[in-house]
Amino acid sequence: MKKALIVNWNKSDEWSGGQETFFSYLSEILNAPQISFSSAAKALNVNLIRQGFDAVFRSRIIEDYLKEYEKIFPLDVIVKNSAIGGYFDLETPIVTVFQDPFDTISKILYFYGYFLESMEHYNACTDLQRKTGEKSACNVAVSKFMQAYMKKIDVKCHKVINEGVSMQKFRPLGKKKILRRKWGIPLDKKVGLSVIKFHPAKGWHILTRLIKEFKDVFWVVCFTEPAPNKAKSKNVRIIQMLPRSQMPEIYNLADFFVLPTCCESFGLSSLEAAACNIPVITQKTGVWWDFWNKRLGIRVKFWEYEPYREAVAKVLENEFSPRKVVEEQFSIQKCGDQWKKLINSV
Repeated sequence: MKKALIVNWNKSDEWSGGQETFFSYLSEILNAPQISFSSAAKALNVNLIRQGFDAVFRSRIIEDYLKEYEKIFPLDVIVKNSAIGGYFDLETPIVTVFQDPFDTISKILYFYGYFLESMEHYNACTDLQRKTGEKSACNVAVSKFMQAYMKKIDVKCHKVINEGVSMQKFRPLGKKKILRRKWGIPLDKKVGLSVIKFHPAKGWHILTRLIKEFKDVFWVVCFTEPAPNKAKSKNVRIIQMLPRSQMPEIYNLADFFVLPTCCESFGLSSLEAAACNIPVITQKTGVWWDFWNKRLGIRVKFWEYEPYREAVAKVLENEFSPRKVVEEQFSIQKCGDQWKKLINSV
């Protein structure tokens, strides 16, 4: 295996999210060290105050670090996040991973009347994606949706490698009642689960309406970032920033999973839920943009409340077998083999 270096904004022990999960996995299968902004800033003795457009400064600081790193530690390839760098011509070949549809999210939020400070971040990262795409030896999209999205902003993704899920870690545990007692969840209710952030793009407005309408359902809302500890509604339990090792338990105590986001590059949480044989409700985005099987659950057509409301009603009335679909299409072994083959070819 070639000597690789994995580069992302954060490591999994610094922040919890799909990006961190994905790059940690790459670090494992490629047997490659991983660096983040914090390690780069510490090495360069830089103290960056968080502010608007901080992505631009953090991106450049990381790439300054990479310039020095490759002088000391010989590398065959650098695998990095698509919004990091693009300023310099590094000696080491770059493989860039595109898994953030910043421009699409920004346009959707604008259309629905959300004018957020974070749009500065989205617009800056869109420009960075163009820069990194030009400097990269190979651009990899995590789904065909991301490949098509990047084409719209004039970035060619040479390959699509779908993310995968460990069928051993994420599996039916067969002890729903035990898990519900452990986590303080009612035994006599249908349980809906959502893994989400407190952000308009994540469909928080849709989820809150579902919670209010389906009062007979007990809702577990698992935040991947700091959020309020207590919910106002009696049929809600809030869980915050769990270690990834505990997520299989959370999926297994649920009866169905809802992903109400406007846009996803892939949709790893829905795939993990399906691997645990929990039916999913999701929009036609990410990996589910071009692939769907009715055994998975319900795929809604529009980012509106009514389609999600109808989907919840159908999931409560029908049986599904999503795990079989994940086994056939999205194993972690398949993903890993494709990445190893790509890295050895660079």
